[in-house]
Amino acid sequence: MERLFAAIDAEEARAPRHRCWFDLGSRISEFLSILTPRTLAWSATVAAVAILVQAAVIAAVVVKEQGSPSAPELASAPSEGSYAVVRFAPQATADDITKFLGAYKATVVEGPLKGQLYRIRLSETKLPKEEVGKIVRQMQSESNVVNFIAAKE
Repeated sequence: MERLFAAIDAEEARAPRHRCWFDLGSRISEFLSILTPRTLAWSATVAAVAILVQAAVIAAVVVKEQGSPSAPELASAPSEGSYAVVRFAPQATADDITKFLGAYKATVVEGPLKGQLYRIRLSETKLPKEEVGKIVRQMQSESNVVNFIAAKE
Protein backbone atom coordinates (compact mmCIF):
# COMPACT_ATOMS: atom_id res chain seq x y z
CA MET A 1 0.00 0.00 0.00
CA GLU A 2 2.86 2.33 0.84
CA ARG A 3 4.44 1.60 -2.52
CA LEU A 4 1.21 2.61 -4.23
CA PHE A 5 1.13 5.95 -2.38
CA ALA A 6 4.81 6.53 -3.14
CA ALA A 7 4.22 5.82 -6.85
CA ILE A 8 1.28 8.22 -6.85
CA ASP A 9 3.36 10.95 -5.18
CA ALA A 10 6.27 10.38 -7.57
CA GLU A 11 4.11 10.76 -10.63
CA GLU A 12 3.98 14.29 -12.12
CA ALA A 13 0.86 16.28 -11.56
CA ARG A 14 -1.06 16.46 -14.79
CA ALA A 15 -3.26 19.34 -15.83
CA PRO A 16 -6.90 18.36 -15.66
CA ARG A 17 -8.12 17.45 -19.11
CA HIS A 18 -11.25 19.09 -20.42
CA ARG A 19 -13.98 16.72 -21.33
CA CYS A 20 -14.84 18.78 -24.40
CA TRP A 21 -13.21 17.30 -27.49
CA PHE A 22 -13.13 20.68 -29.26
CA ASP A 23 -11.59 23.31 -26.97
CA LEU A 24 -11.42 26.39 -29.18
CA GLY A 25 -9.72 28.62 -26.60
CA SER A 26 -6.75 26.32 -26.11
CA ARG A 27 -6.39 25.71 -29.83
CA ILE A 28 -6.27 29.46 -30.54
CA SER A 29 -3.86 29.97 -27.65
CA GLU A 30 -1.54 27.26 -28.98
CA PHE A 31 -1.65 28.71 -32.49
CA LEU A 32 -0.91 32.27 -31.34
CA SER A 33 1.97 31.13 -29.09
CA ILE A 34 3.71 29.70 -32.16
CA LEU A 35 3.71 33.08 -33.97
CA THR A 36 6.48 35.61 -33.50
CA PRO A 37 5.51 39.09 -32.25
CA ARG A 38 6.23 40.63 -35.67
CA THR A 39 4.04 38.08 -37.45
CA LEU A 40 1.30 38.61 -34.89
CA ALA A 41 1.45 42.39 -35.38
CA TRP A 42 1.20 42.08 -39.17
CA SER A 43 -1.69 39.65 -38.85
CA ALA A 44 -3.56 42.06 -36.56
CA THR A 45 -2.97 44.93 -39.00
CA VAL A 46 -4.28 42.90 -41.93
CA ALA A 47 -7.35 41.90 -39.91
CA ALA A 48 -8.05 45.54 -38.95
CA VAL A 49 -7.77 46.67 -42.58
CA ALA A 50 -10.10 43.86 -43.68
CA ILE A 51 -12.70 44.97 -41.11
CA LEU A 52 -12.46 48.60 -42.28
CA VAL A 53 -12.89 47.61 -45.92
CA GLN A 54 -15.90 45.48 -45.02
CA ALA A 55 -17.47 48.38 -43.07
CA ALA A 56 -16.93 50.75 -46.01
CA VAL A 57 -18.54 48.33 -48.46
CA ILE A 58 -21.56 47.81 -46.19
CA ALA A 59 -21.97 51.57 -45.69
CA ALA A 60 -21.77 52.20 -49.44
CA VAL A 61 -24.43 49.58 -50.13
CA VAL A 62 -26.78 50.95 -47.46
CA VAL A 63 -26.41 54.55 -48.65
CA LYS A 64 -26.92 53.53 -52.27
CA GLU A 65 -30.09 51.56 -51.46
CA GLN A 66 -31.70 54.14 -49.20
CA GLY A 67 -30.34 57.27 -50.82
CA SER A 68 -29.17 60.19 -48.76
CA PRO A 69 -31.71 62.96 -48.31
CA SER A 70 -30.26 66.43 -48.80
CA ALA A 71 -32.18 67.94 -45.89
CA PRO A 72 -34.94 67.06 -43.46
CA GLU A 73 -38.26 67.03 -45.23
CA LEU A 74 -41.91 66.83 -44.30
CA ALA A 75 -44.46 64.62 -45.95
CA SER A 76 -45.84 66.08 -49.14
CA ALA A 77 -49.13 67.86 -48.82
CA PRO A 78 -51.98 67.46 -51.25
CA SER A 79 -51.90 70.03 -54.05
CA GLU A 80 -55.34 71.38 -53.15
CA GLY A 81 -55.51 74.40 -50.90
CA SER A 82 -53.92 77.81 -50.57
CA TYR A 83 -50.23 78.17 -49.82
CA ALA A 84 -47.65 80.81 -48.91
CA VAL A 85 -43.87 80.86 -48.60
CA VAL A 86 -42.52 82.30 -45.36
CA ARG A 87 -39.14 83.05 -43.78
CA PHE A 88 -39.33 83.32 -40.03
CA ALA A 89 -37.49 86.08 -38.18
CA PRO A 90 -34.17 84.99 -36.64
CA GLN A 91 -35.29 86.04 -33.14
CA ALA A 92 -38.56 84.02 -33.38
CA THR A 93 -38.61 81.05 -31.04
CA ALA A 94 -40.25 77.72 -31.80
CA ASP A 95 -43.01 78.65 -29.36
CA ASP A 96 -43.61 81.99 -31.19
CA ILE A 97 -43.79 80.20 -34.54
CA THR A 98 -46.18 77.55 -33.19
CA LYS A 99 -48.50 80.21 -31.77
CA PHE A 100 -48.30 82.19 -35.03
CA LEU A 101 -49.22 79.15 -37.15
CA GLY A 102 -52.00 78.20 -34.72
CA ALA A 103 -53.51 81.71 -34.82
CA TYR A 104 -53.82 81.56 -38.61
CA LYS A 105 -54.66 77.81 -38.70
CA ALA A 106 -51.67 77.31 -41.00
CA THR A 107 -49.41 74.26 -41.20
CA VAL A 108 -45.86 73.81 -42.45
CA VAL A 109 -45.90 71.42 -45.41
CA GLU A 110 -42.38 71.79 -46.79
CA GLY A 111 -39.04 73.17 -45.74
CA PRO A 112 -36.59 74.43 -44.99
CA LEU A 113 -36.02 75.35 -48.62
CA LYS A 114 -33.21 77.51 -50.02
CA GLY A 115 -32.99 80.78 -48.16
CA GLN A 116 -34.55 79.30 -45.00
CA LEU A 117 -38.02 79.47 -46.60
CA TYR A 118 -40.91 77.27 -45.52
CA ARG A 119 -44.02 76.44 -47.52
CA ILE A 120 -47.13 76.75 -45.38
CA ARG A 121 -50.73 75.79 -46.11
CA LEU A 122 -53.15 78.58 -45.27
CA SER A 123 -56.29 76.62 -46.07
CA GLU A 124 -57.16 73.11 -47.20
CA THR A 125 -59.52 74.56 -49.78
CA LYS A 126 -58.59 76.92 -52.57
CA LEU A 127 -59.23 80.52 -51.43
CA PRO A 128 -59.75 83.52 -53.73
CA LYS A 129 -56.58 85.54 -54.44
CA GLU A 130 -57.97 88.54 -52.55
CA GLU A 131 -58.52 86.45 -49.42
CA VAL A 132 -55.02 84.95 -49.64
CA GLY A 133 -53.56 88.44 -50.11
CA LYS A 134 -55.42 89.68 -47.03
CA ILE A 135 -54.11 86.79 -44.89
CA VAL A 136 -50.56 87.31 -46.18
CA ARG A 137 -50.70 91.06 -45.31
CA GLN A 138 -51.95 90.23 -41.81
CA MET A 139 -49.13 87.71 -41.36
CA GLN A 140 -46.55 90.21 -42.65
CA SER A 141 -47.63 92.69 -39.98
CA GLU A 142 -46.28 90.32 -37.32
CA SER A 143 -42.66 91.33 -37.87
CA ASN A 144 -41.47 89.73 -34.62
CA VAL A 145 -42.22 86.29 -36.15
CA VAL A 146 -42.22 86.80 -39.93
CA ASN A 147 -39.26 88.15 -41.88
CA PHE A 148 -40.71 87.51 -45.36
CA ILE A 149 -43.96 86.08 -46.69
CA ALA A 150 -45.48 85.75 -50.16
CA ALA A 151 -48.51 83.94 -51.57
CA LYS A 152 -47.71 80.84 -53.61
CA GLU A 153 -50.03 79.39 -56.18
